[in-house]
Amino acid sequence: MKWASLELGYRTIEGKAACACRLNRLSCICGCPDAFIECRRRAWPGAVFDANQLTALTVSAGTLNPSFHANVDTYTVRVDQRVAGIQVGATTEDPNATITIAGQTISSGGTSSAINLKPGKNLINVVATSVDGASRTYAVIVIRGGY
Repeated sequence: MKWASLELGYRTIEGKAACACRLNRLSCICGCPDAFIECRRRAWPGAVFDANQLTALTVSAGTLNPSFHANVDTYTVRVDQRVAGIQVGATTEDPNATITIAGQTISSGGTSSAINLKPGKNLINVVATSVDGASRTYAVIVIRGGY
């Protein structure tokens, strides 16, 4: 990643190419999509940021078990037999990362279309991919009915 500049309060870090970012309290506002994580690394040296890590995961029916935590990769959701479909929503650390839920690509903060559920166990993969291509998979196992 090459940098044009990065404003950190009153100082600017100069670089070589055309991407400008500025720090806005606790976040970076960047002029190019692949700059967000680098901006955060420069603003908070030593902190670890994962561009492919989720900051939120939601379901339209049932409850995630365990409750969402970014470092937990597998969740179980139990729904009644009458629930024929479920929507899954996700948000990434980097707003420019892509999210694929059961083959559907959504924007960070978005929700999938309804995913059909068969009776019993249903595996829904949520894949977050950073702009540099690194991916991380979260598994949501939806159990429909009393199985």
